[in-house]
Amino acid sequence: RPARRRRMILLLLSHVLGNRTLSAAVHDAVQRAAAARGVGPTAVAPVDSAAFRRARVPALARRVAALVAAAVYAQVAREAVAASGRPRAVVVTSWEGLVGARTVLPGVPCLVATDGTPRNALELPVLTPAPRWRRLAQRALAAYPSFRFGREARTGAAFLAMSDWAAGSLRRDYGVAAERVRVVGAPVDTGWWTPPDEPRPLPARPTLLFVGNDFARKGGDLLVELMR
Repeated sequence: RPARRRRMILLLLSHVLGNRTLSAAVHDAVQRAAAARGVGPTAVAPVDSAAFRRARVPALARRVAALVAAAVYAQVAREAVAASGRPRAVVVTSWEGLVGARTVLPGVPCLVATDGTPRNALELPVLTPAPRWRRLAQRALAAYPSFRFGREARTGAAFLAMSDWAAGSLRRDYGVAAERVRVVGAPVDTGWWTPPDEPRPLPARPTLLFVGNDFARKGGDLLVELMR
């Protein structure tokens, strides 16, 4: 097998919703690091809406969103391996990506950039009222993806966590060794989010716009503290 394929790094990057910014930052960072260390080349396989449309997801898995995502990651990984060969390492941008990548590439080291874990997801506030039986059913359905993630997370995976909350869950809930978890914070595209060249005067009471479904999880409290 050609040496370039033995050294190839596969980037399975989610381009769905808010993950696009994370994926762009991870892509740039991996490309720079690979070039500096002579580790390349890299192969980029986007996990986008088109991948979800063409994915063949088993009927039972369709009941659980996490299993659908993992199946899509697995299919994209399969396509990438067929096109570029077996990689030396895989980089993914979600915990579902880890499960999907390991389905196709067992034993290949994975770097996972993530904003949370399956256990974190269960801690989020309920935004849509639902009967208690449905909430219990959802928790039960989430048990298997959480188990699969834990099994893969403890073997040959390293994590870039966007918060202490996510890092704590990796260590506490899934037994990931502390040295395999690093808190890096959420990336920001400074090419887009850049202050204007000429500062504008601020009103006596500035107005902050928050976009998200959980003020604390998205760092709203930290923003308020910094503004003070």
